Amino acid sequence: MNAVTHQAKFSGATPESGPAELPEATLAALLGDTLQALAASSSAALDLLNQSPGQAAIVDRELVVRWANPAFARLLDTTTGNIVGQPLAALFGDMDRHGARFARAFAGDALHFLLSTSPPGGAGCDLNLHLRPVRDAANEVQALCVFIGSPGSDESGWQALPQTADAMRQVVRSLPDLVLVLDRELHVLFANRAFNRRSPDELQGLHITEFFPEHLHPTALASMHRVLARGEVDGFAAEIDGLDGQTRHFDVRASAIRRDAKIVGLTLNAAETTEQIRAERAIATQARMIESMLEGVAVINERGVIEITNPAFDTMFAYRRGELIGREMSLLAGWPFENRERWQSNLDDPRRSAHSASSVLLEFDGRRRDGSHFSAAGVLSGFEVAGRNHSLVVLQDVSERKQLERAILQAVNREQYRIGNDLHDGLGQELTGVALMLRGVAGRVTAEYPAILPEIENITRLVNNAIESTRALARGLSPVNLERGGLQDALESLAMHASELYGVPTVFTHRLQPPRLLNAELANHLYRIAQEAVRNAVRHGNARSIRLHLSSARAKVKLAIIDDGIGMPAGAIDATGMGLKIMRYRARILGGTVGFELAEPSGTKVVCECPLEMPGGSTTPRRKPRQRNRPVTRASSAPSPHD
Repeated sequence: MNAVTHQAKFSGATPESGPAELPEATLAALLGDTLQALAASSSAALDLLNQSPGQAAIVDRELVVRWANPAFARLLDTTTGNIVGQPLAALFGDMDRHGARFARAFAGDALHFLLSTSPPGGAGCDLNLHLRPVRDAANEVQALCVFIGSPGSDESGWQALPQTADAMRQVVRSLPDLVLVLDRELHVLFANRAFNRRSPDELQGLHITEFFPEHLHPTALASMHRVLARGEVDGFAAEIDGLDGQTRHFDVRASAIRRDAKIVGLTLNAAETTEQIRAERAIATQARMIESMLEGVAVINERGVIEITNPAFDTMFAYRRGELIGREMSLLAGWPFENRERWQSNLDDPRRSAHSASSVLLEFDGRRRDGSHFSAAGVLSGFEVAGRNHSLVVLQDVSERKQLERAILQAVNREQYRIGNDLHDGLGQELTGVALMLRGVAGRVTAEYPAILPEIENITRLVNNAIESTRALARGLSPVNLERGGLQDALESLAMHASELYGVPTVFTHRLQPPRLLNAELANHLYRIAQEAVRNAVRHGNARSIRLHLSSARAKVKLAIIDDGIGMPAGAIDATGMGLKIMRYRARILGGTVGFELAEPSGTKVVCECPLEMPGGSTTPRRKPRQRNRPVTRASSAPSPHD
């Protein structure tokens, strides 16, 4: 639709829609005066500049402020009269470090950079500083337009130090926002930049409705007619489809241009807010997604205090919506949140692989509001907000899964225990009987049939080997026997076997207060963890010696396996192998944790800590310690080398 059609459709405001129409001759004269005022940089043009929402000033070659608009003064919480004549250093702190940038601007370059202010006696902040050269009629740079905005914004402003038409147009055209000067019939008299692939010259003469879709015409016209009628600043939000098919968002602000106390036109400042709107909508969408998640989600700060939760998180811990905000996460889960330094350091563990460097898997015993407990599992991820560390916790209630896993594992352990006993007490005893019978036969044939004696001795040797293999299988299937010494004796045998099998001196010590027999499930899991740690120390850590230590304190049992090898390489914790995963799984079954630390001066320290009472409520039976004479060190004091 061309300008002529728009003029026929929208020219001449009615008393209901805007100011009364002026006679054509009077209107032409006023518009001519307005254009002349803009060309001469008189008060009407200064009105245009002063009404800009951007913070702007003009500085000379000494970096002294020669003019500033009201928005610039409001940024500094003062008036323009207090700014003019002040050097930039007095307003924003030392500017010497930016001398090269100002030199480039005075050489004719347009540039911007981040300015970290340090004003005397004031609080500093970060601002975007835009520099645009202002030239005189001889095309010489005489001053700089300084536009200021917060980081991420493109707010700007200007001043007409050299009172020439070219200088004024340079200032207006350097604004990042679209600025239009309209007559009272809302036709474009001046545009500072291109719009939708139309140059500023092509925009002149268009009716303002050419810029907005039809459904916005009533809103836009009503806003501009209010300005023409009352002289007060007005505005509206606009969505405009770009030529690329993408929707662009603008915050449009209309203000009056006066001459001799009469409103002769409008200035329209359209600041694009597309990125801001998209970001806000993305945040709103993400918030709705988190709110609808079945997993419990919470954000905790670096002090371990909960800042955000979703409904599933509140329900999981049996709290009302929003009631957990401001509470410490350690109230809901002792480990791993009772020690802030520990769980924060886990996020930055250098041994973690690159893809998981900022997140760790969690499984812990959660506490509901009524004091009941449940099994929780999820992910703890680290991120940064405004320079401060935060953590995102995503959790699931896995109580049913844990109960099923525990039942399956207990069934497997019972079956292994049964098979081990059958091998030891059944097949093993029968083979022992066969060996004794062969020994009796050998005694009888020594005198009667000496020629077959070697064959009988070979058969006896094979049977004895089968007996030893059967006993080894029985020990492997059921290494911890509560009737034969429990976990302490099993770890002692493990140390002896490792010394003999690998040739690496291995010792076992313990300090249980008071001496007690751990329950079968707890003992079996701790033994398997120790077995895997010893195997890793030999195969991957090149250990020269290994120490196993079992202790208890404050209703917890602690197992430590320490070697003096080369230590764990980077990324080992998240390696694809199953060994470490199974160790962590066994620890979680016990309601505890397993950690991997660097030993001093070298090597690896594997520490498993769990409660003496199992999560399912099973207790730890006690018994008197049984004395046994074994060749492996088992004193509670420091270990001695064992060959």
